[in-house]
Amino acid sequence: MPNDPPSCWRIRIALVARGILQMTAMALVDAARAAFDRWQRADGKADLLGLLDEAADALIAGVSELEASSGRADALTSAARCRSRSPGPSATPPD
Repeated sequence: MPNDPPSCWRIRIALVARGILQMTAMALVDAARAAFDRWQRADGKADLLGLLDEAADALIAGVSELEASSGRADALTSAARCRSRSPGPSATPPD
C-alpha cells in the first residue's frame, strides 16, 4: 500500500516500544524490591502496601523529571527520518 510506512520505520518503532516496555517492567520490579527491602528492615511491621505506593510515587516522579530531558525525542526524530526515505535495498538504517 502506498501509505504504509517503510519497514525500517516500523522496526524502529517496534524496538523503541519493546525497550520502553522492558525498562518499565524493570523499574517497577526494582521499585517493588526497594519497598520490600524497607519492609524487611522494619521487621515486617511497616505497611507494605504503603511502602509500595511510596515506591511507585517516587518512580513516577523520577520518570516525569527524566522525560523532559530524555533521548526519546531523538528516537522519534530518527524514525521520522527513516520514514521520509524511500524504502529499497540500498536504504541504510538511520543513525
